[in-house]
Amino acid sequence: DLTGILDQVITSLSDYVLQGPTTVEPAEGEEHGPVNNYVGDWPEADDLSAWYWPDAKDDPYNSDTLDVKDYAATGIGPLSRNGTLDIYNSGTKRLELKLNGTVYITGDTSIGTTHGGHTFNLNLNGNTIFVESATIGGTGPGGPYALQIGTKCTVIGSGCIIAVGDIEFKPNLDCSEDDYILVMSVEGQTYMQPNGDFYGTLAGESEVYIQNGVARWNDPYSVEGGLNFPGFTGDKSIYYSIESWEVIPLWRE
Repeated sequence: DLTGILDQVITSLSDYVLQGPTTVEPAEGEEHGPVNNYVGDWPEADDLSAWYWPDAKDDPYNSDTLDVKDYAATGIGPLSRNGTLDIYNSGTKRLELKLNGTVYITGDTSIGTTHGGHTFNLNLNGNTIFVESATIGGTGPGGPYALQIGTKCTVIGSGCIIAVGDIEFKPNLDCSEDDYILVMSVEGQTYMQPNGDFYGTLAGESEVYIQNGVARWNDPYSVEGGLNFPGFTGDKSIYYSIESWEVIPLWRE
């Protein structure tokens, strides 16, 4: 049960930085306000991999690019990608890419940052994007990142956006007080510079860095249908892999 991470607007095992004209609600020192040196349970990368892999393992995606125009009618997910993935829109402006299940990506991931494409909406629809990449770029902005979400993407709805490594979160936001989003770096930093009000929790192991942003906490239990995050769902099969093994002979006289 990792839901304690979601009980604050900012949760960091180390520290957080508020730079520029940044608004955080609740404020420092208040209930549900930012917390550094968090002492509650924190997942290992393998724990979350084992949690999300069963959701997407039967739905492989073989390309390193995904064009929103090809999936605007159907959405995506469950989906698993073994490698990097670049999500962009070569179609008309403001197409919507709706998540119908967990999106699991092993490599560095970019959403709405490249290809010179058009803007699009990313509707989390209560689902989770999990990036297994552990890419770390150092403290503060500049990268490289395990996950980048750029200005050509507008995030709507509730859900979880999680990467093992560093996250750059710079999308447009069209969220309401009924929405809740978790943006979490398991082993690195979360760097946030969005356009619009953010409702939810920003979490990072090494640091949470907000520049010129607005972040407001919202109760995650208010999300209709709940969240796909440990502590919110009932019984779920979890798969672990055996990396090595050894046969030890048992001698009997």
